Amino acid sequence: MDQLRFEEGDPFELLVGGQKLVIYFETHGHVDTVIWKVRGGTGLTFELWVDGHPIRPQNIYLGHQGHHPFSPGLRIPQ
Repeated sequence: MDQLRFEEGDPFELLVGGQKLVIYFETHGHVDTVIWKVRGGTGLTFELWVDGHPIRPQNIYLGHQGHHPFSPGLRIPQ
């Protein structure tokens, strides 16, 4: 995984033997970017939180169309 364009103080952790990525973002009006490659497995599961609480799905925008998921946890199959 590469860390790109994080502001200072935006740490990340790899947990569970590298299977769980935890990122602590403070955007400060800028874009934060993470690029990763998945090897093996059946997909990715995301749990999105803001200020210690699950984010409201209407505040998640997916893709160019800005679709909202049904919950703050979403799974993308491989």
